[in-house]
Amino acid sequence: MVDFWDPEIELWLPSGMIQAGGTYRGREAVLGWMKEWAEAWEEIEYTPEEFTEADNTVVVGVLYEGRGKGSGVRSEGRFWYLFKYRNGRLWRWELYPERAQALEAAGLRE
Repeated sequence: MVDFWDPEIELWLPSGMIQAGGTYRGREAVLGWMKEWAEAWEEIEYTPEEFTEADNTVVVGVLYEGRGKGSGVRSEGRFWYLFKYRNGRLWRWELYPERAQALEAAGLRE
């Protein structure tokens, strides 16, 4: 997966959605965030449900279901990824709680 990332990849998360919000820059920073997120779960499964493409962007609706590592509590939810590509590589990854927000960020409308 990392082989398809631009060396200057950025991950943007809104504050208050999951973990600390902000921008993670570069492969190591993004991988660090992914590791931290994965370590919070005993198990987690992602199901992509919808794809919307425009130019060099893709919006993906994702359902997640999992069980927290510390609490054992089952949780599920939905979020929206916005992937932006440059020269065939992922260079920006954004996360949104609502479909309309992700589409707007991609320059699209519902």
